[in-house]
Amino acid sequence: MALIRKHRLFQLAIIAWGVVAFGVMIVTISGNARPFLTPDQLPFGGGPIGGILFVVVFWGLGAAILLLVEKRSWKRAGERAGLSPSGFSWIVGKPDLVGTVDGREVRVRTESRDVGSGDESGSSEQTFTVVETTLSEPADQALILTGGAVPRAGMENLPANIDGQMMSLGDIAVLGESEDFARDILTPRAREAMQGLEPSDGVHVGKTADIYAEALREAGGTLAGSVAGLMETKFADRMIGDAETVGTDRKGVVLDGAEIERRAQAVAAIANGFEDASESVSGS
Repeated sequence: MALIRKHRLFQLAIIAWGVVAFGVMIVTISGNARPFLTPDQLPFGGGPIGGILFVVVFWGLGAAILLLVEKRSWKRAGERAGLSPSGFSWIVGKPDLVGTVDGREVRVRTESRDVGSGDESGSSEQTFTVVETTLSEPADQALILTGGAVPRAGMENLPANIDGQMMSLGDIAVLGESEDFARDILTPRAREAMQGLEPSDGVHVGKTADIYAEALREAGGTLAGSVAGLMETKFADRMIGDAETVGTDRKGVVLDGAEIERRAQAVAAIANGFEDASESVSGS
């Protein structure tokens, strides 16, 4: 959890910096900062407009510095996991991290999603860290595998419990259509790699939005109104990946290299197991 707290500290620091800027402006304009600072010493003058400009610029510069520090931490975390920055990113943005894990190219990125309750007042943007790899061919079926618990990243506001729809394969829980196929995916290497994740961290194989939505419908007769509308119009936006990917996600920006490495290993191992199992099915 330290990795999540570190990201939150950056967020709190940016807010605190804004409070400090506003406080300095108020104290100075009111004359309470004399003799150390007078209103006419503010960069944009001592009037209300000058004070507002001071807060905006002072806070903006501080926020930019803090975001640059977080970007540096992001890159360092990737380096510890054997990944390198790839592609374009804004000055304070976070570039994708790319590298080879168990013979597969793995990509780590951040994205923002709406995880609100689905009604007009329930919009809530959250940042997620996504670790994924691309399959050699699109998956003809979808699965979600966890360390034994229901996958909940970004789904906390949905009222239904899908415990009853999860298949238990030893210490691994699976949401999907075929138990036998799931067993074939879970090679010894895949099971070992899954142990590095939290119990509710889901590894998504293929386009998993549909199977999750179906599990919710089966689990909760109470799902109605805004939740039903959410599943129809927004639910797919909450789930990572598509038919060509295997991935896992976590709320927040992961700034710990060991955590990123464990997630990358789990994604690569499950992808390798899925492709081997698919080849066995097609060859039989």
